[in-house]
Amino acid sequence: MHCQTNRNNHEQGRQPISGTKIVKTTKFFSEIKKVAKDSTLERMFDYSVNHDKNFYEIILHSEPTKKVQDMCAKNGFGITKNIMHVKENGKMVAHTVWEVIPNNAEDIEIASEELLKNVNEKVIIATDQAMIDAGLIKCNPREDEITLWAYMLNHVWKEWQWTPIMRLFAEPLKEDIKDEDGRVIEPKSTHRIDTFYGAPTGSDFDITRFLKSLNVNVEKL
Repeated sequence: MHCQTNRNNHEQGRQPISGTKIVKTTKFFSEIKKVAKDSTLERMFDYSVNHDKNFYEIILHSEPTKKVQDMCAKNGFGITKNIMHVKENGKMVAHTVWEVIPNNAEDIEIASEELLKNVNEKVIIATDQAMIDAGLIKCNPREDEITLWAYMLNHVWKEWQWTPIMRLFAEPLKEDIKDEDGRVIEPKSTHRIDTFYGAPTGSDFDITRFLKSLNVNVEKL
């Protein structure tokens, strides 16, 4: 994970409380995101919540409005003000955040083992399956592909949604990948993008400025 949360303010050893089954955290996130656009879906680990598995948690990066508070209360989620330490320029910087998690411990959603990394409130690096598991997209998943996704306004449908921007790799591609006819189907990596690798530049495009506008760290190899 790229961030760490100080959980000293959390109630230790959450206990189930009475109540009906609530919606999954991942599904609720898609609703929260519509009104709290700087919210992110994070994979957390806390021994008091689950001894050996990560779980999903919604992070609000600004103080929740009355509307967000009411949505959480209505759906059985609690909000806890806390401190998150984020790595910035090689240093861990403290940020005030508000954690959203089910009040009932039995409703806490175990996270998928697929790659899902929140770069910031507008960017996720993840596999298709992780995005599907998190309820963020609906599609037929491509296997073994890592994609950089941006949260953008679809001007056709007039709604905000996660949009695939480019393919990334855990290790840099040293040479172009070509098809049987010699056409380049995946160019060799030219840049480090966050902690992954890809080719944001080509003969007729250059999206490095776009990525930087999304506060994604882009470095030429």
